[in-house]
Amino acid sequence: MTGSVVAAKAGPRRDPGRADAGRADAGRAGPGAAAAPLLTVSGLSVSYGRLRALDDVNLSVRTGELVALAGENGAGKTTLVRCIAGEVVPAGGEVFFAGRRMPPDQAAAIKQGIAVVWQDLALCDNLDVAANIMLGRERHRLLMSDTRFHMAAAELLASLRIPLSDTTRDVCSLTGGQRQLVAVARAMGRKPRLLALDEPTASLGVKEAAQVEELIMRLRQQGTTILLACHDIDQMFRLASRIVVLRQGRIVGEVRTGDAHPDDVIALISGRQPVSSARQQLTRLHGLTDRLVSADPSSSLSLILSALGAALGSERLCIHLVTDKILSCAASLGFKPGQLDPWSRLPFGPAGGPVGLAAADQRPIIAGKIRFGAASGGFRDLAKTTNVAGSWSVPVLGPSGLSGVITVFRAEHGAPERDELALVTVYAGYAASAIERDRLLDQVTTRNRVLETIREMLETLAGPVTVGEGLSIAVQSLRRGLQAHEVALITQPVGQPARWRAFAGPLGTDGSSATRPMRDIAETALASTLPTGWPGNCKAAAGTAYGRWRSWRPAVPPCCWPPGGGCRPPRRRPRCWRTRRTPSGWRWNGRRPPTRTRRRPRCAGPGSSSAGSCPG
Repeated sequence: MTGSVVAAKAGPRRDPGRADAGRADAGRAGPGAAAAPLLTVSGLSVSYGRLRALDDVNLSVRTGELVALAGENGAGKTTLVRCIAGEVVPAGGEVFFAGRRMPPDQAAAIKQGIAVVWQDLALCDNLDVAANIMLGRERHRLLMSDTRFHMAAAELLASLRIPLSDTTRDVCSLTGGQRQLVAVARAMGRKPRLLALDEPTASLGVKEAAQVEELIMRLRQQGTTILLACHDIDQMFRLASRIVVLRQGRIVGEVRTGDAHPDDVIALISGRQPVSSARQQLTRLHGLTDRLVSADPSSSLSLILSALGAALGSERLCIHLVTDKILSCAASLGFKPGQLDPWSRLPFGPAGGPVGLAAADQRPIIAGKIRFGAASGGFRDLAKTTNVAGSWSVPVLGPSGLSGVITVFRAEHGAPERDELALVTVYAGYAASAIERDRLLDQVTTRNRVLETIREMLETLAGPVTVGEGLSIAVQSLRRGLQAHEVALITQPVGQPARWRAFAGPLGTDGSSATRPMRDIAETALASTLPTGWPGNCKAAAGTAYGRWRSWRPAVPPCCWPPGGGCRPPRRRPRCWRTRRTPSGWRWNGRRPPTRTRRRPRCAGPGSSSAGSCPG
């Protein structure tokens, strides 16, 4: 009886994970993007005689955010903080806090929940730690008991995790860092909603400044909104989430610490244009590496394109992956749905445009005006709709060879600079690593799926179900494991027609629903099988091996010798099995004759004159 298991797969499926990077980025929004800001400064202006300290300043700070104010001396940082705290009456503009307009009154600002720690700290050196912390908040109950007074101060210090256990010490005996911690603790005693810090570490050492920074980070983690005015740019990047740069009383820029470099802030403070530097690109690459480690494999290419677009200042990019000598667009940035359809599948060579040439030659291709074969018309349509004038195509080379091609589109003609092309090559290496990781992950997933399919089939066949039902369940498991379109188990006893024992397809388990290609594959598999059950393609290989022993080959098909033994040649026996030749003459061999042999050749015994004619 012969049998076959036939599986047919459907056409290629589109991977839903590789989506357009432009559509993925469109839905991103930061946390609290829809929440109203806690503090809003609108059109604020302050003048001291002819000196314009602030000129039309606009600022917003959201709840729980730490915003740093950067600028040189005299830029207007402290003046802006004093206007927010109600100490300075502005010449124009308004300050809104929690949706309410704030009058220029310090008492009203304190009542609304605004606290300020000034650069000079404003501590009383003739008082102890507890008296400075509780200054202005002395209750009658605390004044009647010195123990309760110091206990309240100690509880506040403990809640802020400030390492000052002795509240009876005079403030004049504390170090600069300890005095700063006491000033922050006094400001936090009123539980403010906004804490403004004016140069909190300007006159502190490294160790003391680290203690103050730890306290600021803890306050931020507790949800306190902080406005930090300082000169230390590295400290801003360590603590703040956003930096607002003031210059000559105006806000000249605003950057996010996660996307910027200290050189950008220095350029804004000094009035120079921010330039792309090696350190900035290195920071972007480090950030990209961290995001790729935690990102889903399906979104890795989109992240790489986004980072490359930010590094080059390009809005439109795409990446093609190699699949069976066809370049398929796997991710894109800056294109609307349907704009890259002419470039979705490109062949190798000139017919594929610059992408096909880069893949065929495995070198960068720079095209100012693309006019290559079948891709020319598609590019002309793309140039009209998206204002694209040129492109660079750089191959992505991985451990196994060519993996894909990255294409950068530009709105102007001309070749890129050498540094820009080298930068694309660096990001192409990141793309190659992401593609290789995705491939290895697919292999591991496929192997695990096959093992799980085998286990499920064995458990089904060993269970209490009937043979017919067990075969049907096993074939369905095999279809899921192979991700096949149809799977069938067909048997054909000798002299009998073929029988479909089990079938699994998209329409169910009825064999009559099998497609015509599936039936053709089954008929071909059964027709190529020998009556003994061995595949027909074994006959040619066995005939070659048996050609060397034609003299005593048995009268049965080569594939069937020995019967049931498979396709293997027999062992060659000695032609003369009775005698053997020695230096002193012929000797008796002493062997038993083989069970299957032809008529043995005539061979005289030892000592015979015709012994030399023995064929052995």
